[in-house]
Amino acid sequence: MLPVPPIVKSLSFDRHPSTATRTRAALFLLRSIEIFRQLSLEPALRAASATNFDLDSGMLLTTALAGGTVLGAVQESDAARTAHATPCARLWLTQDMYEPWVRERAGALGAQQRFGQRVVWYAEDADGVLVVVQDGATRRRRKYRAAYLVACDGGRSPTRRREGVEWRGPGVLGSNISIYFRADLTALLGSRAKYGVTYVVNPRIRAIWRLGDSGKAGFLVVMGVEGRDGFEPDSVSEREAREMFALALGRSVEGLDMEIEEISYYTSAAYNSDYFASKQGRGRVILAGDAAHVMPPTGGMGGNTGIQDAYNLAWKLALVANGKASHGLLASYNSERQPVAGFTVQQAYSRFVNRVLKDPKLGHMKELPDDTVELGYRYPAPDCRMFPFYL
Repeated sequence: MLPVPPIVKSLSFDRHPSTATRTRAALFLLRSIEIFRQLSLEPALRAASATNFDLDSGMLLTTALAGGTVLGAVQESDAARTAHATPCARLWLTQDMYEPWVRERAGALGAQQRFGQRVVWYAEDADGVLVVVQDGATRRRRKYRAAYLVACDGGRSPTRRREGVEWRGPGVLGSNISIYFRADLTALLGSRAKYGVTYVVNPRIRAIWRLGDSGKAGFLVVMGVEGRDGFEPDSVSEREAREMFALALGRSVEGLDMEIEEISYYTSAAYNSDYFASKQGRGRVILAGDAAHVMPPTGGMGGNTGIQDAYNLAWKLALVANGKASHGLLASYNSERQPVAGFTVQQAYSRFVNRVLKDPKLGHMKELPDDTVELGYRYPAPDCRMFPFYL
């Protein structure tokens, strides 16, 4: 094994004012928890998860959240099976719960994070990347010189488009909405309160509940309702959102103390980039996370795949930046992560077809067991002539 690489100086820019304040992501899969364990974060994250979720719960498929017919349960914990492969277990955590922990740990290791700032221009050359960043409040711009630029700029990534990187896959699956709410549903849910995610499929609505705060808040993803597929921005009123809420809940919301906090719009898609770094330059501009691949939320694989991208890339950058390996090592990031991400996109799409669309006519990859998808992939053996080390 290689020795633990030294810490490398890093500086990140985020156009948002801070880390997430909404519930959003939920399920952290086995490989992600193994990574958090290496960062000494697993105990704290497990304790935080236990305050809101049943750690052994999976995902429920039903015709309605409250009292609907149960169609099945998926991704339920099988501790005996999982223990053969890893000492870790999956965790339910909302994005606003885990991000502060990760941010604090990154800061303790020397990473600098700048919020409210956006990369507006960059240029790659043989020795590095010149980056121009704009402050969102003052509009002032500042130049930075970096050895590498890692673009985590989302599914609509301007960086990916600028680099001419194509992506392929099943395509756009729909224009959905997320209805963020506060409402105490605990009395209506009973034992269903333990499920972090509940899929609702009936003739009138296709939706996904993502609950937090022990069933007192969360968001509802709506993919289609009463013949309406797709939602243009700002096309859903609060009254319509309440009607969708009632359809997915399975009962009237009259008398329910409920607050609609926000209605957000997003496009669900399944794509993987054909290359995870600049193709026309020297590979010093690198794609990771949603900038490199997007997938439907079924299975909770999107954010987890991004975490694995970052882990795979970080130790290689550290070795290269500290003169322990050549720049050629970084080519293995693409050769390892690109095919795994492509496989994961197809598995997420298979789950979307089986759990949400329920259309047997749609072709898709066979849905494999969760442990297999999360831990069963292999990276290709490297050609050492391509990745010379000089440790």
